[in-house]
Amino acid sequence: MTRISPASLDNSPEHLGTAVAVRGPHVRQKILIVDDNDAARTGLAKILERADFTVIAAATFAEGRNALSKEEPDLLIADVRLGEYNG
Repeated sequence: MTRISPASLDNSPEHLGTAVAVRGPHVRQKILIVDDNDAARTGLAKILERADFTVIAAATFAEGRNALSKEEPDLLIADVRLGEYNG
């Protein structure tokens, strides 16, 4: 994987969607995905893992809350309509 600094990015098509590590070259950022849709959750997880992120996936609000406290992710991506919890 080629590392690209944020300063070297512009708005050209080849840079759109480029993931940039901001913590350093050897620290993988952790992303927590909370979505009750299996296809959406696993599809997004695969994309992010290919981009060299560590992914934690949860299917319910309770699983997500538990993972949030245990894993301390750098980013949380959550479905806004998640079972009995939404918004």
